Amino acid sequence: MGKKRESGADRLKKLPLWQWGAIVIFSGVVTNAMIGLQPLPSNPAAARGQQLGRGIATLLFVAGGTGLMIYDLLIRKKPAEDQRKSAGRKKRPPVE
Repeated sequence: MGKKRESGADRLKKLPLWQWGAIVIFSGVVTNAMIGLQPLPSNPAAARGQQLGRGIATLLFVAGGTGLMIYDLLIRKKPAEDQRKSAGRKKRPPVE
């Protein structure tokens, strides 16, 4: 009766949101670099469209990753505020 082995998906679920944000930003930058390796179309309008699409895609990745990081910071601050509020109050023992 051994311990259940931890899968890769279990380890990924345990990552904090700020790390997920960094992964999303990094993947957006790498994707932009990979798309940049493709030759531009000979038509100038198509080339501008491709560059615009690359820029929008990268912006979405960076915005999403930054949003995850900010959300992680907001989640972490809430318990600290709750502890400060309850630190000044002492619980009364139940009256019999």
